Amino acid sequence: MKTGYNFASPANRRATGPLNRLIKLVESPRYAPMIDHVEARIESLERTGNQAQQRVTLTGSDGQTVTYRFERSVCRAEPLEECWLTDSALD
Repeated sequence: MKTGYNFASPANRRATGPLNRLIKLVESPRYAPMIDHVEARIESLERTGNQAQQRVTLTGSDGQTVTYRFERSVCRAEPLEECWLTDSALD
């Protein structure tokens, strides 16, 4: 979880708050499939300049599926300059 948080964009961090709050968010029913999924289907990356979107469909152990849209952008500030950071993960 900490690695994912380290690659969250500044705007994403402002929205989710500190790491302990993000952990609680991911443990909520809306995002819990990210933790204990049994299968992941990753669609192709849709890139436009310095922004990108990618859909990921996760299947939980109960057979339920959920699709998230990950939005990313290139960071322009040190120390992660030129790294892709996650702006959001929406279902």
